[in-house]
Amino acid sequence: MTRTRVSALLKSISVLVTLLASSCQPSAARLTFEIPEGFMAVTEAQRQLVTDVKALSPGMSPAEVKGRLGPPLEEKDGLLFYKLIEDRLEGGYYVSAALTFAKHGLTDAKLDFGHESRKPMFDE
Repeated sequence: MTRTRVSALLKSISVLVTLLASSCQPSAARLTFEIPEGFMAVTEAQRQLVTDVKALSPGMSPAEVKGRLGPPLEEKDGLLFYKLIEDRLEGGYYVSAALTFAKHGLTDAKLDFGHESRKPMFDE
């Protein structure tokens, strides 16, 4: 082989190795957030939940998430559900977070809000 052909072959191999190495490295994955238009958090605890959920990273385990957010209101296979209501007795505005997991950890987060009214426990 001539020197020129060897040099061209080495360059091709170098490019191929670089492409293969870059495809094997994990990309800087981002967590998918679903936040409805007009979203609002009323209480400081609700605002903190939103901030904490936005700080989560893809791939986190359910145990890691619970370590940051505390125990969920509900836990099902592959889902942690959090909900904070303005007033436990009378209701009011709420903020919820549904966090979905796959076998490789946290995949997405859906934040929601709304209003719910509760009946008084005792009629006057």
